[in-house]
This record gives sequence, structure tokens and C-alpha cells, in this order.
Amino acid sequence: MMAMALFSFSISLLGFMPAPILFGYVIDGTCKIWKSTCGNRGACQLYDLPSLRYWLKGLECGFRIVGLLFYIIAYIVARYVQSKDDSVELKIKTYKKTEDEIKEEDIFTISRL
Repeated sequence: MMAMALFSFSISLLGFMPAPILFGYVIDGTCKIWKSTCGNRGACQLYDLPSLRYWLKGLECGFRIVGLLFYIIAYIVARYVQSKDDSVELKIKTYKKTEDEIKEEDIFTISRL
């Protein structure tokens, strides 16, 4: 139960919290004119739209590229682990049985790999 809570906390911390902060920083960074009341900065009155468009799309593409890289790494690791497991299974089958004891089922399993 504690592991699930920690996992949920880490997902929300790393997955959901940085995005609004980064997008808000980009949006605030492209503001040209700020409304001020009593010396405090208020809402933005005029954005630099071309700059806002480039920054937002660049940030989105950057997140997608990082996600794609993680997906590719996970795919490569999964293929490596799967091929390693298959080769261990093949060695166990060949060492346990002699040539006389091999059945048709074992030949099909070996050829499938």
C-alpha cells in the first residue's frame, strides 16, 4: 500500500507539476505590456504572439521528443531482456534432453525462436 502511494506521489510530482509551471513561465515570458495596480504586476495586456507560438510549440515538441527517447530506450531494454530470457530457455531445453528424447513439440519451440 505504501509503495502505491509513493508511486502515485512521484507520478504526480514528476508528471503533472512541471508542465503548468513551464508553460506559465513561457506565457509570462512573452508578455510585452503588463497591467499594474498599486505597483503590483497584474495580468498581461499584450503578448508577443509569434514568440509565444514558437515557444509553446517548441516546448511541446521538446516534451514529445524526450518522451519518444524514453519509449525507444524502454523498447530496446525490453527486447534485450526478452532475447536473454529466450536464450536461457533454449539452453535449458537442450541440456536437459538428449537427441533421442527430443519430441516434435520441442523442435517446434526451438524453430519458433
